[in-house]
Amino acid sequence: MTGFGSHAGTRYPSRLLERPHWFALRTKARHEKKVLAQLEGVGVEAFGALARVEREWADRTRPVEMPLFPGYVFVHITLADPAVVLRRAGAVDFVRSRGVPQPVWPDEMEAVVKLARGVTGEGKLPSQEDYLVVGTPVVVTEGPFSGLTGVLTENRSRSRVVVKLDSLRQARGVSVPTEHVKSVRPLSRAG
Repeated sequence: MTGFGSHAGTRYPSRLLERPHWFALRTKARHEKKVLAQLEGVGVEAFGALARVEREWADRTRPVEMPLFPGYVFVHITLADPAVVLRRAGAVDFVRSRGVPQPVWPDEMEAVVKLARGVTGEGKLPSQEDYLVVGTPVVVTEGPFSGLTGVLTENRSRSRVVVKLDSLRQARGVSVPTEHVKSVRPLSRAG
């Protein structure tokens, strides 16, 4: 049984106080880069899930960094001092479950990093997908998204790989050739 510790009147499971976990931090609209810079400036390990994509305007096309999950950045911390994160301008709060910040599973975090790399390599933002409850777990075996794990949904002659983040209740999808996808067994979620 997991023990509980307390911090500033809030009881957190001791495992969240003793070792760092990844957490999703909600931000004010369009404050992802600002919050990320502040966190990095105070030595907090953070990942913005930003991807470099081509954006078209009426007179030009330019590469820009865009968040894959608008309104969120990811931080790797213990909850011993959550204020170091929460007092940054533009930070709102952690994604919580029953009042306790919900860690992002390591396989989800790995998928976020691979998704950001793959999107940057492709130069195109992924589509936003409905959060899927059912589906076949898959891994992409070739191309810019190689190694990306997610859930497969069919879309005409190409496969769609959807990366689900249970902790955010969100998903992002990309199209890949069907022959570049193979099924995998679901990962177990031991805390």
